[in-house]
Formats: sequence, structure tokens, C-alpha cells
Amino acid sequence: MDSAVPHWLIEAADQLSQGHIGIVPTDTILGFSSQVTPEHAAQLNRLKHRASHHPLVVLVSGWAMAREVAQLPNERTLAWPGPVTYVCHTTPDYQAILGDTVAIRYPMGWWIRGLIDRVKAPLFSTSVNATGQPPITDEAAIPMAIRQAVAFCIPHIHTYRTAASTIIDLTTPHPVIRRHA
Repeated sequence: MDSAVPHWLIEAADQLSQGHIGIVPTDTILGFSSQVTPEHAAQLNRLKHRASHHPLVVLVSGWAMAREVAQLPNERTLAWPGPVTYVCHTTPDYQAILGDTVAIRYPMGWWIRGLIDRVKAPLFSTSVNATGQPPITDEAAIPMAIRQAVAFCIPHIHTYRTAASTIIDLTTPHPVIRRHA
């Protein structure tokens, strides 16, 4: 085991690699996280009490992984890493899982990027709350029913912000802000 990597991060990566869903603080808010598969998308949407086809954010740990998932425009124009999610056209390798477009984000938190790197794959992420309810930003506020529905919850990491990311749609002729946080 790598002594430079926190024990909780290794355990969370192992859980995700085994196909489990967990609660992971991102650089914005607390999020449900899982592997990027159609089955996991359906499970996450059930946890949030919303339609099974609702799109989810895909988190990546760097530019190379982002290019595997999304057809990115000029990278110098993107505000990454950070709390900005871009809607882009999906690469052919991910279209069967994600459809024609993907909401993708390269977070700035070392722990979330480290987790993605240990899993060696992008991760789904969606806010820890039922649809229509405010996002949960404090671990102590996670309801017991939600805690019991997931395999793990990464403790003691505080998000940089308490608002969801800004979403910018890059699939249109000109970028469109879909959500400003």
C-alpha cells in the first residue's frame, strides 16, 4: 500500500472499482459517485427519485481522460480544473453509455482526482439529495436512509464551495450558460 495515499481514499477506490456507489465530497458539494455504466446511471437516478434517463455529470482527473469521454473545444478556453461543468458532444467510445452529449467536469480537489486516478476511469457524480431538494454540503446532514443506501461515505473532507457547479453548454454554435452557481 502506498503510504502517501490516505487509507480512506484507497478503500473508497476499491469500493468504486467493485461496482459500489458511495458519497464523495467534490470541490463543490457532496455527490453520489459510481462507475460510468448504464446500470449505475439507473441506480443513481433511483437514489435521487428521478427518471432513469436523466443525465449525470462525469468527473475526470485530467485532460487526457476528458478527451477520452468528450469532444472538447480549445482546451485553453476551459476554466479547468474547477467548479465548471461543460456539456460537450460525447466521443464514440462513450456514446453507448452516455448518449450524444455529456456533462463533464475536471474538479480541482486533490482527493476526488486521486480517487478517479486510483479507479483508473471517469466517475459519475450527482448531488446527494432527492430531486427538487437542496444539495447537501455537510456530511452531518446526510439522512440515515441515504447513508444506508450506499457502500461508503468519505469523511472529513470539506468542499471548497457550497453550491453546485456552473454548467456551460458547448454543443451550440455559441456557449450557453445553463446554470450559474
